[in-house]
Amino acid sequence: TWEAHYRAVTAIAFTDDGSHVITASEDSLVRAWSVGALLDYSASSHLPPTPVVTWNQHTLPVSALAVGAGGAAARILSASLDRSVRVWHLPSNSCLASASFPSAIHSLVLHPCEHTLYAGGADGVIYAADLASPVLAVGG
Repeated sequence: TWEAHYRAVTAIAFTDDGSHVITASEDSLVRAWSVGALLDYSASSHLPPTPVVTWNQHTLPVSALAVGAGGAAARILSASLDRSVRVWHLPSNSCLASASFPSAIHSLVLHPCEHTLYAGGADGVIYAADLASPVLAVGG
């Protein structure tokens, strides 16, 4: 047990190798945590764990996460009520791409080949975005 965010946690996902857990929250933050550090904290209960990285580019609550293949080098996708989806890269702590949608995004899934993301909008539409470009082409 640890305090990961200062508002409600809205999504949690593991990297495919189990090395990191990614959390998202109503505080508009996405954080990556080292599972090893969390296990050390759980065993010792000394200093609270700190995230490996905190991404703060969303302006409203983060509503969904998706994590691609690649373990600690995987692409991490976050969706927000600010109508955006962002693609993060854990090793470089950078945003690789982003897309804006016509409505708030409540759900997110990454195609198994990782060439397309699908985002569920508050307007009832499933949007598809091609991940081949830093400016994601969105289709409805």
